Amino acid sequence: MPPKKVVYLFGAGATIAEWQFAVGETREELSLKGASEWVITKAKEDENFGEMLSDVSTDNINDIELYISLLESVRTREYSDLTSLLRSLFCRSIQENLKYKGEPINPNLTMTLFEMHKAIVDDELFVGTISLNYDNLLDRAHNEVFKGLNYGIRFKLEHADYTLGENCSPLIKLHGSFNWRRGSRFIIIDEEQAQAVEQAQMLWIPPSVEKENDSYPFNLLWGKASEMLNDCDILRIIGCKLSQNDWGLMSLLFNTQLESGGAYKIELICPHDDGTDIKKRNGFLKNAYRLGELENCQDLVDHPPINVFESWLRSKLAIHRGKGVQFDQLGLRHIDLLMGEKKE
Repeated sequence: MPPKKVVYLFGAGATIAEWQFAVGETREELSLKGASEWVITKAKEDENFGEMLSDVSTDNINDIELYISLLESVRTREYSDLTSLLRSLFCRSIQENLKYKGEPINPNLTMTLFEMHKAIVDDELFVGTISLNYDNLLDRAHNEVFKGLNYGIRFKLEHADYTLGENCSPLIKLHGSFNWRRGSRFIIIDEEQAQAVEQAQMLWIPPSVEKENDSYPFNLLWGKASEMLNDCDILRIIGCKLSQNDWGLMSLLFNTQLESGGAYKIELICPHDDGTDIKKRNGFLKNAYRLGELENCQDLVDHPPINVFESWLRSKLAIHRGKGVQFDQLGLRHIDLLMGEKKE
């Protein structure tokens, strides 16, 4: 029996899980609500816009993407300038809150996941990753475990310690990235730009409800994502609530499930109750399974974990160990660290 072809879709919740695992505590500023509060607080301190925001309460702005979209609909110069500020602050909020004691956190869970796939190729074929995130956690995980990066389109490196490899499984960043900028013939990866939060150079689709993806390179990236989904058996969604702000993504999932013949299975790697809510709001999605409906995860419903990504990953490793995979003999450092068999 051929291995199942698996694609992963990462949302902001996966980034929050990485922080929880690395630091041992939650980081509300990385959630949409937390980032919204952070952005509004900083914007109110700006001498040019503080008065405009004087009657805006951080308690009332829980969705900065929706708020930016509403401000853009006013279509005046002053509100256009305000939305530019809010977008820049949104970028800063993620960059600053992904650091612990001044250093970027490591994507330990994702690196463990990728190591697992290197060991279970007879059972599951890792096809690639789709990301809604702007940060570089997935980039670093791909580069560390697979010894290279493939973004699905032409890139070159500048101020970035990565290796590009066309034979690596692709990482498709649908909304662009803080460390991308447009070059004359290539998209350029520039980590110095990301750290400096140079938004004018940044090649990304900024936060808003309607994310335009019909121009290069985003039209090509969404096409690549569609190809991956049309050819997969399982889509695992980690840390994404499939909210009203994800219209383009919902359309992508709906269309590819229609086009792929037998609709691929969707595994919702999020709290079981959140999975229930996702299924209720998106009843058109076929073959969608909540956390408690996944193999070896039933106990995670009765005893909800703080870090769903970590707990689900441990359950997957246990399943494959039960099938005879000897992870501890394969020299997979991050799996050993997660399972407590090796110290950093």
